[in-house]
Amino acid sequence: MAAIPSLPSRDDVARIARSTTDITGQLLDAAGNITRIAINTFDPRDGSGAEALRVVRQTTAGGW
Repeated sequence: MAAIPSLPSRDDVARIARSTTDITGQLLDAAGNITRIAINTFDPRDGSGAEALRVVRQTTAGGW
């Protein structure tokens, strides 16, 4: 009969939750940046190639 594995410690669960939250935040930031670039690129009122490049530079300047 197989042994039942022990449950993770409270600290392990907290660390995993923080890591998951950080990764989720980064993914949401990236999705927001992609959305902003797409809107600025395809908006006929002010969506030029120069504007798209400006947004890419602005959103990637801070790094991840």
